[in-house]
Formats: sequence, structure tokens, C-alpha cells
Amino acid sequence: MKNTIEIDGTNDDIWNFDGARANWNISTLTVIKNNLRLDDICVIKLPTYNVDNIINNVLACFKYFIVDFDENFTFEINNNTIELTRVDDKEYYKIDILNVNKI
Repeated sequence: MKNTIEIDGTNDDIWNFDGARANWNISTLTVIKNNLRLDDICVIKLPTYNVDNIINNVLACFKYFIVDFDENFTFEINNNTIELTRVDDKEYYKIDILNVNKI
């Protein structure tokens, strides 16, 4: 059975302040790592303005920090939404950014 996780990235503060964007990216990566199981879908809703640039930035972040991203996830872009599906669970993360809050 496929479960769907929804992430709201429509708040303007996320995209207008570097600290907020970094926190959002870390939170999103944490959700993907800890909660997205095989065949689950993560629906990430983004602002409607500058949508191509924002989508490219989000995907670039995923591909940078998630090693073997393309082998473990597929994605579809629908307007201002990214639908990310886990197809395997053998990825790992470039650095342990997900433990930043423990420092």
C-alpha cells in the first residue's frame, strides 16, 4: 500500500531567507530519510511564483545530499508540486546533516 506524505513549502519566508530555507531543506530531508518507505509518495507543494527555479533548487538539494538519489527515487513535477516516490532504500546521505540539531 502506498502512503502519501505531504510537505508544504509555500511559505514565502522559506524562499526569502537563507536560514529558513536551510531549515526547511533539513526538515524535508529528514522526512524523506525517516518516514518515506518503499513505494510511498512525498508530495511537496511549492510557491507558484518563480516555480521552475524553486523546483530546480529543491531537486538539486536532494541530488546533492542524497547519494544515489536517482536509483532510489523517481519524481514527477506537476505545476508547483513535486511528487517524489521511493523505489529503493539503498541511498545514503553525503553528510550527517540530519543530526545538526543534536550539536
